Amino acid sequence: MSEFNIKRFSKVESTNDVGRMEKPGTLIVAKEQTKGKGRFGRVWESGKGGLWMSLVVSPSRPVQEYTMLVALAVRAALGPGFSVKWPNDVLYKGKKVSGILSEAVFSGNTPEKVVVGIGVNVNNMLSSSLNAVSLRQIYRKEKPVDVVMKHILTAYKNASQLSSSELLERYRSECSTLGKNIRAATLSGDVVGKAVDITADGELVVQTTRGKRILQEGDVSIL
Repeated sequence: MSEFNIKRFSKVESTNDVGRMEKPGTLIVAKEQTKGKGRFGRVWESGKGGLWMSLVVSPSRPVQEYTMLVALAVRAALGPGFSVKWPNDVLYKGKKVSGILSEAVFSGNTPEKVVVGIGVNVNNMLSSSLNAVSLRQIYRKEKPVDVVMKHILTAYKNASQLSSSELLERYRSECSTLGKNIRAATLSGDVVGKAVDITADGELVVQTTRGKRILQEGDVSIL
């Protein structure tokens, strides 16, 4: 199915945590995560029926590019109607279908490997309090989880061929956040303005009333 050595689990705390202990070239897949995580240590609901996996890769490009690369791969695999939201989500009509969490494992100051966690709401049940949607809800029928995974891995392989400049250009063109008036909740407070660009480091450039702000992180909502 892929060039990765696939290791399957029925239940883990987090596929990224398992991936941190594995060699590059490994793909961790679990039917269920008990402590799935998003950015800033948030909990990611990841019950049975979803696709919960982590790619373990040797960094052949800047670490920050992996989130962009995988977001594009997931969007391409899911098809028309889906969009990339900065920095690490894939949406359908404004609702979250997939989230990506890239974590570098360092040896000294050098990244030894990158673990890219990918969560996709396929057939799993979702809390009504979440602004999220599953593929089953979108298509009104169950989707084979392994088929979704296969499509993502194929799209990842294709996207990996892009140069850094091509990747950035593609990400900009498919990022639904750009051109919108937004509020970004960051660790240092809220930033309000128009999202105007993505930097080569994957940062969001926001034009505010006080000039441009460059964000490395943040939860974005469209105004």
